Amino acid sequence: SPSIEPIPSSTPSETSTCSESSTESPSASQSPTPTNLSFTFLGETYPFSVTEIDPLNNYNPGTIPTNIYQLTRLTYFKMSYENFLYGTIPSEVGLVSTLGVFQIYSSSVSGTMPSEFGSCSSLFVFELLTNSISGTIPVEFGVLTNIQYFTFISMPTLSGT
Repeated sequence: SPSIEPIPSSTPSETSTCSESSTESPSASQSPTPTNLSFTFLGETYPFSVTEIDPLNNYNPGTIPTNIYQLTRLTYFKMSYENFLYGTIPSEVGLVSTLGVFQIYSSSVSGTMPSEFGSCSSLFVFELLTNSISGTIPVEFGVLTNIQYFTFISMPTLSGT
């Protein structure tokens, strides 16, 4: 499938933001309907209608923003070896019901895995490789019936089955 190219950003930033956004996360029953807004992540700006985020050769450091739930069409989220991703995976990722692929490779992501991923019923690929995720795999992952690839490599402080 074709990849959506980011809208060029005039001034890269070290943080991920969203113009016109609220700092509060919605509850699972709320349905945000952003219009004519943009989503900035790792210094690149995307339209809210973006379906794929896979920035190649992006050397801007940043975190996964908590307002990721506003990307209501996002199906593919991949951070690979060239990215400087750090921080934790926000629980708001679980509000992206269209998310089918979630991959983070060789980054500095830490903390625990949010149990809210159990709400991502479309999720069929979940891969975390060479990060600093710790704790246990949440039992909520057990309800994900579409999972085909569930991979954890080089994360010795993660446990569970």
